[in-house]
Amino acid sequence: MATAAADRCGRRRGLVVLAVAALLAGCSASTAATGGQVAVPMQILNTMTLVNVQVNDSHYHAVFLLDTGANLTVLTPLYAGRLGIAVPDNARRKTIRAVGGAPHSIPLVKVARLAVGEAVVESMDVGVYEAFPQSRAIDGILGADFLNRFNLTLDRTNGRLLLHPVGR
Repeated sequence: MATAAADRCGRRRGLVVLAVAALLAGCSASTAATGGQVAVPMQILNTMTLVNVQVNDSHYHAVFLLDTGANLTVLTPLYAGRLGIAVPDNARRKTIRAVGGAPHSIPLVKVARLAVGEAVVESMDVGVYEAFPQSRAIDGILGADFLNRFNLTLDRTNGRLLLHPVGR
C-alpha cells in the first residue's frame, strides 16, 4: 500500500515537473539590461528553481535545476545523447556527492557553450550523470561552476532570474 501511494506521488510530481518544463519552454526569451545584466524566466516548484539552458548550438532549450550547492554543472545522459555528446571511455572524472548520498565518480565532457539567456560561458567541462532518474523533464543541473561567474538575484515576484557578470 505505501509503495502504491509513493508511486502515485512520484508520478504526480513528475507530471507537475513536466508541465513546468513545458511552460518554461515557451518562455525562452531573455532580456539584457544595461551593465550586462540578463533577466531570464524561472519557475519555482516546491523547492526547485528551474531555468532554460542552451548547450552548444542546440535549438533545444533544456530545463535545468538551478542548484547553488552543486559544484558542477551536469547533463543527464538522455540530454547529452540528444545533443550528440558521447562520453569517451577514457573521459576525465570528478567525484561528486549528492546531499545525504554516497560519492559518485562521474565523467566530464567539454561543451563549447552553455547559455542561460544571454549569460554565456564558453568551453566548459560538465558532468554527465543521471541526476533525475524519476523525471525525464529535467535535463540537468546548473551548478556553481557556471553560477559563480555571475551575481544572482532570484526575483520571485516577477518569476525572473537576474544574472550580472562578476566584475562588471
